[in-house]
Amino acid sequence: MVGEMMMCAQMGIQNMGVQAVEGQALGVQALGVQVMGMQGAGIPGTAIQVAGAFMAVLSFGLVLDLPQKYLGWSGITGGVCWLVYILVKAGSGSLVFGAFMSGLAVALMSHVLARILRAPVTVILIPGILPLVPGTSIYNWVYHIIRSSREQSMYYLIETIQIAGAIAMAVFLMDSMFKMVGNRKKV
Repeated sequence: MVGEMMMCAQMGIQNMGVQAVEGQALGVQALGVQVMGMQGAGIPGTAIQVAGAFMAVLSFGLVLDLPQKYLGWSGITGGVCWLVYILVKAGSGSLVFGAFMSGLAVALMSHVLARILRAPVTVILIPGILPLVPGTSIYNWVYHIIRSSREQSMYYLIETIQIAGAIAMAVFLMDSMFKMVGNRKKV
């Protein structure tokens, strides 16, 4: 049923003159419901996505056997991560810039919470950054490799590397900033 809905939406978009690439313009599919983020569903759609990110990070923390006292905080960090990503992506239109700004927000929040909770930064950072993993780009890359669509597969490979690089750079910059501030206090 969901596949049929996506097919109808794709045909409708193509009929309007907009080229849809394998459902790319259709938004995020969560729990069988099509959610459009800031463009179509507005605040309710965004709230559903943020709640979904919170639950995904919470579940990921349970699978990783994260200590109970950090589960909620890592879930909140994941929700904030996705909220920042949605807002920046809607404002700028760039996946990479959205991932970078969201990565900065997660890294900042992880460092602050780690100091408040007296925990290692990675306990909050690793689960909190989970929503940013470029899984859709990786999937599309492999999908287009299998379909022998070289141009599309290269596009998604480059997009994946850019998103992963943006996340890594954001975490690195925030870690460096906290180390510089920490070194100033020692002097």
